[in-house]
Amino acid sequence: MANRTDLTGRRYGMLLVLRKTDIKHAAKKKDFVWECKCDCGKTCYLPTSYLNSGDYKSCGCNKGNKEYLKMCMKNIVEHTNIKVIAKKTPNKNNKSGIRGVYWASCQQKWHAHIRFQNKEYGLGYYNDKAQAAAARKEAEMNLHDKFLEKYKNEHGTDKN
Repeated sequence: MANRTDLTGRRYGMLLVLRKTDIKHAAKKKDFVWECKCDCGKTCYLPTSYLNSGDYKSCGCNKGNKEYLKMCMKNIVEHTNIKVIAKKTPNKNNKSGIRGVYWASCQQKWHAHIRFQNKEYGLGYYNDKAQAAAARKEAEMNLHDKFLEKYKNEHGTDKN
């Protein structure tokens, strides 16, 4: 029943899934472990949930690789990911439909927040989702949009 999906031949970053093993994940008994081959040549074993999470893209060989880090950092300017703040659509797992707005069940209110330059800013709790969305939109204009405009003017591109 569990793990009906065959991951053999799929790529996850630098990992190529070779085969399903008979080993099951210690914590999740229904989660099979897969033998994977990294582009560096090493073999590693990862459970389905780890592969599907997107957190594992290699055997760990690239953690000190300067070229890999350079590639990851190319969109980071002043502790800000240009692509992330330019994105206006919510992530797939967003339940409110509005970036930076979620239902805070402990307060029984909508909470608006924004992240900028490695800092989290709480924008308040609101009875109405539209008010929370408006607070988030204003913060986006004051923080993200101004930063993107400055970046675009300085570099002659918007890096999208």
